[in-house]
Amino acid sequence: MSILMRLSSESKRVSAIAFASWVLPTPVGPKNMNEPIGRPGSLIPARLRLIALTTFSSLHPGRLSSGAVHPV
Repeated sequence: MSILMRLSSESKRVSAIAFASWVLPTPVGPKNMNEPIGRPGSLIPARLRLIALTTFSSLHPGRLSSGAVHPV
């Protein structure tokens, strides 16, 4: 085996060891990605609900009564 081939294979082995020891950060979020974040039983996650409410209230001021959205 030539010196260049030996150095090349050694370099690849060192890179593989370094890559294998690389650790990703622990994910933060819901444990089950199929469950939306929001009120239990809600089909719309809290953030989307807040965005929709904010958009509606800015487009139709005075249309909200006691926090409930009424159909137009």
